[in-house]
Amino acid sequence: MRKIILNKDILKFSLLEFISWALMGCFISFLVMYLKEKSFSSRHIGIAMSLGSVAGMAGQFLLGYLCDTFKTIKKILLVCIVILPVISLIIPLVEQAYVLIIITCAISFVRMPMPVILDSWVLLYSEQTRRHYGLIRGGGSVGFAVFSVILGLLIEWYNWDILFKSIIVLSSLYALGVLFNQDIKHIKEKQDSPKKNPLSLLKNPHYLFFALFTFLLFVPLFMIIVYLSAIFEATGGGSSYVGAALFINAISEAPIMFLYIRMNKKINANRLLFIAALFFLVRYVWLFFADTNLQIVLTFVLQSFSFGLLIPATRNIIYSISPKGLKTSSQSMFDAFAMGGSGILGSFLGGFILDIYNVKVLLGICVGSTFIAVLMILVYNIKNR
Repeated sequence: MRKIILNKDILKFSLLEFISWALMGCFISFLVMYLKEKSFSSRHIGIAMSLGSVAGMAGQFLLGYLCDTFKTIKKILLVCIVILPVISLIIPLVEQAYVLIIITCAISFVRMPMPVILDSWVLLYSEQTRRHYGLIRGGGSVGFAVFSVILGLLIEWYNWDILFKSIIVLSSLYALGVLFNQDIKHIKEKQDSPKKNPLSLLKNPHYLFFALFTFLLFVPLFMIIVYLSAIFEATGGGSSYVGAALFINAISEAPIMFLYIRMNKKINANRLLFIAALFFLVRYVWLFFADTNLQIVLTFVLQSFSFGLLIPATRNIIYSISPKGLKTSSQSMFDAFAMGGSGILGSFLGGFILDIYNVKVLLGICVGSTFIAVLMILVYNIKNR
């Protein structure tokens, strides 16, 4: 275990994941709150976020393809890191809703592909970093959880300028880390095969299965995260409970990611996905019956064996079933559909349900979607013993 911890490549990429997800936390945790502070309407913010997700999906398709085509991750990622803070600094100047939508789409186009491009770098860099992806990605979970809390306190103590200063500082640190890291040049010589069309992945039934399976798990996940404040309002909770739940959500997944390689030695990735799906199901059933704020907060502890297993398992499975020359495209297309698409549907469907029905109906749909995913992976594992 000591050799794993002290390995410089693992430490390097763990630090990059930490900084990357601390930077993502600036947008995921605080951008909507900032826009509300600027008195933008919920309707305009919702439109901006939804169209931003569509732009982010387009960015994932395009930038993943560019990484595979030019056989470089470092250069593409550096361009994204440089552009992101520049566009973000325009936000405080925005007054019109249509300008906000344009800027949000531009930010999402650059921001959403960045984590999956970094993950692909980890998987392609060496056999050792690929095997220890869970340990490395766990650094990102810690970065998101810790920095979100720190930034929230700093914003309360000072003002919203801290948000944009943080984006500049984190982007600078991220750029330096990427700049002094080795690109995937050592792989170029191994990829002499003719260029492949990314759409050929859609002919792979295993690829499509795992994309649909993950989509069914992520639709309820996004509905719950996006409308978490409404879930707490139903039991009399406020923003402090939302913050506590999101912190537990992020920090609890890290230990399981750290231990993923040990678990994977004893249990194959497909079975780990079944375990992850079961924990998602237990989590949402518990949330459905929770009637106090504390019970709702405690359900987020199960992010550990649900999301914490799902991400490293799917990353490694998609890597293993994808052809050479499409390793990054396969991950970015997977994220665009399974995560980007589910985010759009989850946000829209959740808002529609809450407008017409109530929180219990929303949570019931979450349970139903997850139950279908559990059955899917169970049947898949039985057929592919």
